Amino acid sequence: MPRLPRSAHLHLRRRLMLGAIAVTILALASGASAFNFTTIDVPGGVATLPAGINRAGNIVGLYTDAAGNAHGFLAVP
Repeated sequence: MPRLPRSAHLHLRRRLMLGAIAVTILALASGASAFNFTTIDVPGGVATLPAGINRAGNIVGLYTDAAGNAHGFLAVP
C-alpha cells in the first residue's frame, strides 16, 4: 500500500477528533443516557480509522504504522 504523507496523518487525526466531538455533542443533545466507547489499539499503529461494524460486533478499518504504511484490520469482540 502507498505510504501516507505526514500531513495526511494529521488530517486524519483531526477528522477523527472532530467526529468524536460531534458524536458526543449529538448524544448529549439527544438526551442519550449511555454509550459504550471502545478504544481500538492496533499494535504498532499510530492512527486507526474504523470503517464498518456488523451485527456480530466485528469492526473493520485501516491503521497506519510508524513508517506511514496503511494496513487493514479486523477487530473481533
